[in-house]
Amino acid sequence: MKSYIKRLRLRNFQSHRETEFEFTPGLNIIVGPSDQGKSAIVRALRWLVYNEPRGTGFIRVGETRCEVRVELSNGVAVERIRDESNRTNRYILEVPGEEALVFERFNKEVPFEVRQALGIQKLVIDRDRAVEINLASQLEAPFLLEESGTTRSKVLGRMANLHIIDAAQRETLRDTSQALQEISRLEGDIELLDQQLQNYAQLEEEETRLANLEQLLRRFADLDREVRMLEEARDFLLQNRQQMAEIRDVLKQLDQLDEAYQNQVAITRLLQDLQEIQGLREQRNQTLEELKACNLTIEFTRGLDQTEEYLDEMKALRQEGFELQATRKELAGLEKERQQKSEELENCEAILASLQDLDGAEQAIQDISQLQTGLGSFTDLLSHWKEAQARLRKAQQDLKQMDSRAKSLADEYGDLLQSAGRCPTCFAEINQDTITRIRREIL
Repeated sequence: MKSYIKRLRLRNFQSHRETEFEFTPGLNIIVGPSDQGKSAIVRALRWLVYNEPRGTGFIRVGETRCEVRVELSNGVAVERIRDESNRTNRYILEVPGEEALVFERFNKEVPFEVRQALGIQKLVIDRDRAVEINLASQLEAPFLLEESGTTRSKVLGRMANLHIIDAAQRETLRDTSQALQEISRLEGDIELLDQQLQNYAQLEEEETRLANLEQLLRRFADLDREVRMLEEARDFLLQNRQQMAEIRDVLKQLDQLDEAYQNQVAITRLLQDLQEIQGLREQRNQTLEELKACNLTIEFTRGLDQTEEYLDEMKALRQEGFELQATRKELAGLEKERQQKSEELENCEAILASLQDLDGAEQAIQDISQLQTGLGSFTDLLSHWKEAQARLRKAQQDLKQMDSRAKSLADEYGDLLQSAGRCPTCFAEINQDTITRIRREIL
């Protein structure tokens, strides 16, 4: 059995403040005087089922909210609410055993779920027209009597589902026509292809000729590849020849490399000797300054208990300084002799260069003998110079030790002054700043 409207409730819809109806299966009749709201019941159903009329003109005067609720015999309930105060316009669908659904912003169309639950829809005749077959308004003519014969035929066809057969027939006729047109087009294409195939009657001969041409093209490609390889080999050979010529030129320029290298080594050694002598000179100056500082330290430490011990150490340091100064003088003399011998060698070389005849050969031999004697002296001087250099290195190490010892003595002197509390010479009060300044001046 199909479902029917079991209960209808109206709130603030036109003249109905709070009205509820219960219906039974079959025919239900609502009677009453005019202008009591009978037509409003049909309008409420149309508003719920078809969303017509739109707007808010059906809300009871003095109210801002109206509700229409329909309950079907199968338990489904649909409620429509419109509230002007908070701009509410919604459907509420209640299905037994399921969660209630709320629909808003549905525009002109009733939500599909609501239409499916109610089972009441307009019958669509064609694209631009639909007929209401479930609800009729007041003073409306009996069903389809005022419609034309064409409209009645369409409505009856829709009700009997004949429109489906008509649509299928139209689709079949259209498909048949399209198939005939496609067959005709394909036959024309076949004739055209037959004519085109006649142009390829000599296809086998053309294929043989094409194969021969392809073989010739492959042979040509192989030859072209070999030509490119030969050109690359030629370019590589030319490049190698050019590089060989450049290498020969470089080798010619490097013939005098050994002699130049020996000269450079000799110059490098002389520069190193000069740098070492300059270093010894700087060390001597530093040693003299340290001796001066030691003398100042000795003057500051007069009157202390350990003065004699410090004086002995300072005397030893001074003696070592004197020895270093003597060594420096000896080195200066050696350097002067070396310069003299160098000048003599240069003079001898100039003399040898000027000797171009046999008359001066004897004199050249004597000069050479003198040079040999001088060379022996220079060799002795060189050995003495190396010994002096070794002594200077040892003296440098001793100076480092003396510098370390002087720092230690300065620290001890500062500690002694700090423990004494007063200067041994001027008896002034000693503080940490004074001790720091004294240590800085000593070192």
